[in-house]
Amino acid sequence: MSAEGELGSRLRQIRGARSRQVFGAQLGVHRNTVERYEKGGRPPDAGYLRQVIERNPEWRFEWLLTGQAPQKATAANRAEQRAARYDAIDDEMLTAVIEAVEEFLVEQKLRIAAGKKAMLISTLYEDARTKGEVSRATVLKLVKLAA
Repeated sequence: MSAEGELGSRLRQIRGARSRQVFGAQLGVHRNTVERYEKGGRPPDAGYLRQVIERNPEWRFEWLLTGQAPQKATAANRAEQRAARYDAIDDEMLTAVIEAVEEFLVEQKLRIAAGKKAMLISTLYEDARTKGEVSRATVLKLVKLAA
């Protein structure tokens, strides 16, 4: 199974018994978009993946993205995620995320639109704050999805 197919399978698992129409409405996308993401016809962007986890906080972002790590977040993880959203910005962590994204884009000779880059950096920043470090594997995976 391709990486996109595996991601689609994990998205279906998170959707559960909800219809694609209901799940899409919860995330602000059309049911056809949900279907394309789940079937691997189109890779989801970082903003969509972030919203999936924000709307379904019992699931772990790292598992959604990579299939690694525990699937479900503990109560402590969820509390940490909520607290991190309201804390001040960690300038050092944000700088590390931006540098990692820029480094990979240059290395791969990729360009992405400013809006997609902002959403990508925001998603990676939240992930890095949760983990306490910038995950190169997560950066690579999300930049590839965004490009």
